[in-house]
Amino acid sequence: MILANPNGVTVDGGSFTNTGHVALSTVKVSFSDLTIATGVMQRSRNHSVGRGYRRAMHGDRFRADDDA
Repeated sequence: MILANPNGVTVDGGSFTNTGHVALSTVKVSFSDLTIATGVMQRSRNHSVGRGYRRAMHGDRFRADDDA
């Protein structure tokens, strides 16, 4: 599950049940689909971030580094 809001995310006492991976983020997330074969699609996640930040996907981990 991805919960993203470029305006910010506030969680007070939140919990997630039966979710293998959860990402709370203040980035703009978009998806792009690529048709590999008839009836077969691949979906990619794109994270748009503001100036001064670098985002990198490392397997199941999402790392945010402040470049400023």
